[in-house]
Parts: sequence; structure tokens; C-alpha cells
Amino acid sequence: MRLLVCILILCTIGCASRVVRDSRVYETEVDFTNKIVTTSSKNLKLFWKGRCSCTSGKWGALMGAGLTNAQCQEAGDIVLMVDGNRWKWHHIMARVNAGWDVSEIKDVPSWFDPNSPPEIPPLSTLCEEE
Repeated sequence: MRLLVCILILCTIGCASRVVRDSRVYETEVDFTNKIVTTSSKNLKLFWKGRCSCTSGKWGALMGAGLTNAQCQEAGDIVLMVDGNRWKWHHIMARVNAGWDVSEIKDVPSWFDPNSPPEIPPLSTLCEEE
């Protein structure tokens, strides 16, 4: 009976788990992710030249481009998210959520508010840029 009680106590209490992070390693990982995202956004813009455009006010694939409207729209959404400060907000929040104080983070823009992510512009704004 005592053994059963001990097993039940151990199962319900469990072991305290701890995650030990080296802040330099974590920062390197966050910066690595940022590099991939920002570089991919630049490459997407180059990729869609001559393949995606606005037709009748909607962002989509050009005839014979080998892409679908949905693929162009997805690429457009990603670029707008990255270029429109939404990614920058997430990049900063990765540090904030890991325990950094905003004052410890380099190059925080004046518009940054941890409680209010920037809006992602609608796809139609790509038509305005053309």
C-alpha cells in the first residue's frame, strides 16, 4: 500500500524540469532565423519579377508564368509580412519572450510595442507599388 501511495505521489508531483539556455547561443539562433527570413523575402521579390503582377487590381500570376495565383499571393503575403515590419516585431519578441528587457535589445524601432504587433498590409498594396 505504501509503495502504491509513493508511486502515485511521484507520478502527480513529477520532476521539476529546467531549461538552461546560453543567451549568446539563443541570440545566434534568433539572428540566424532572421537572416533566412529577410534573405528569402528579397529572393522572392526577384523570383516573382515577370511571373506575378497585378491584373484587374488583384495580385496573381501572369499568363504562362508557370505559377498559380495562389502561389503569387502566398509569396506576396510573405514579402509584405517581412517588409511591413511584422517580421521585425517577431524578431524582437523572440528575445522579449526569452526574458530580455527591451532596453537590452539593439536597434529597437520607435514604433515597437510588445503588446501590439503591426498589421500586415493587404495584398492590394503590392498593386500600388507597381
